[in-house]
Amino acid sequence: TNGEVPPALLSPCVDQHRITADQAITASAADIDSTWERVDTTGQGTTTLQVSQTSGKFLFPVTGIYLVSLHCQIARTSTNIDLITAKIIHSTNAFVDDSTNTTLAQTVLGVTGTLPKEVAALSTVVNVTSTLNQRIKFTIEADATGSKLEGSSSINNTYATFLRVTGT
Repeated sequence: TNGEVPPALLSPCVDQHRITADQAITASAADIDSTWERVDTTGQGTTTLQVSQTSGKFLFPVTGIYLVSLHCQIARTSTNIDLITAKIIHSTNAFVDDSTNTTLAQTVLGVTGTLPKEVAALSTVVNVTSTLNQRIKFTIEADATGSKLEGSSSINNTYATFLRVTGT
């Protein structure tokens, strides 16, 4: 109206977090909660409005539609692993219990052979209507032990990206 942009469409948020240490992938689902940090390498950047996280559970700063992606760099540490599953999980009760958890994206892969590294990439669009109770977390599991998520404090190996596309 009158050439004005509605305030709900403003408030840009672009944020990226990475794990800084390797995390073993076990035979039961585990949260990816290993030493998340906001990217800070020269040349990387985020907006002033940022996603926060505690123990691998991410909280959105403002309502809106977000593109959430997870990129996992996975390495074999001992034997071939046929089945590794990564998930993006959403909660509307801040992960107080599992009653409102919903898997929004999932990928499946294995690490075998002479080049035992793979990349899992998954993404989803999240409609954030509550900045108090809506959270995102990432999980990983394998059908056997012998693999890990690779972390780094200087480059993005295993990382998550949050992009607020628009307000609601």
